[in-house]
Amino acid sequence: MPDDKATNGAASAPQPQPELHIVEELEEVERPRGVLSLTGIAGIGLLLIAILVGVVWFYSSRGGGVKGQVEQVFAVAQGPETVAVTMKLNLENVGPRAVALRLINASLDTGQGEVAGSRVPPEKFAALFREYPDLREHSITAMSMTTSIPRAMQERGTVIFTFPVNYDVFQNRKAINVVVEPEGHEPMKITK
Repeated sequence: MPDDKATNGAASAPQPQPELHIVEELEEVERPRGVLSLTGIAGIGLLLIAILVGVVWFYSSRGGGVKGQVEQVFAVAQGPETVAVTMKLNLENVGPRAVALRLINASLDTGQGEVAGSRVPPEKFAALFREYPDLREHSITAMSMTTSIPRAMQERGTVIFTFPVNYDVFQNRKAINVVVEPEGHEPMKITK
């Protein structure tokens, strides 16, 4: 029987078999207890930043720590071009701590411009009340600039301003604006 290799005419060398690479499943690396992954550290960092932003936002209370309203406005003519005006204010502390009042201003919108008022100090109320008894009837306790409004409490009081306009101009006003400036907070404008 003739040899198959001899019929090809040349002795053929054995062909090399392709190598098979078997990828073994990687074993999970065990971490020691108490060591966080990178995503865990990033998550804790983001949580701390969110808490810090929340605390800063809470304590920097937007728009100030006081809200309020003008309950009543009453005016008497002091002369041909001056009126004395009593205003009952109701202020509420909506901030996280007590608020001291720094300044209260008023202006009159006549429709043709703004007219600033001059605040009468509480020490001069008695003299005005003797001269104009109607002012006393439309007043309550004077609101003092030394007033500190405790957290979540209200303060009611009267402020008196004089305006350099005649009585008819005051009565036909567009609006009266009161600006309250609490210590450490943004001013608040109340319009009536």
